[in-house]
Amino acid sequence: FPHTSIVAVGSQADRSDKNKLTIMKLSYLARTGVVKTKAAEEDEILGEEFNPDEDSDDSDDEDEEEDEEIADLDPVVEHFSLRHEGGINRIRVMPQHSEIVATWSDTGTVNVYDVRGILDTFNRSAGGGGDDGRGGGQVRRDPFFVYQGHSTAGYVMDWSRVKAGQMGKGDCDGNILL
Repeated sequence: FPHTSIVAVGSQADRSDKNKLTIMKLSYLARTGVVKTKAAEEDEILGEEFNPDEDSDDSDDEDEEEDEEIADLDPVVEHFSLRHEGGINRIRVMPQHSEIVATWSDTGTVNVYDVRGILDTFNRSAGGGGDDGRGGGQVRRDPFFVYQGHSTAGYVMDWSRVKAGQMGKGDCDGNILL
């Protein structure tokens, strides 16, 4: 702790032109202080109240001080949204290249985005040192690849974990495409 997580999410707005692909960086995520473990549930059954602040034999004063310092930090949410035509039914990040994000729209279109510029912006905002020579912080707002060969939306889409850049999709018409 603290943890940082970067996530990709998509919207399903009431109007097709209001949808967005959003990349979020969640920083300074810490424990909430109340963790119900199996042992705690058993203690409650035996009539003992679970108290997360109670000293235990295996806790270390140094660890407790560090946990308190981390708990004092407020979580930070940074986000960057890109316009997206159609509601996003599926979203997948390429396992070999986390800057490549694919979406499948309710219009049947598959869009592939390079979000490296967004990730670079997040790194610079957190004092991450700036440009690594690959993206220059320039945010590419449009997908670099669009596939419109599906007549409908799909039910499955995933990147190959074996071969980078290869994707499998299955649409609601029963077609499976690689």
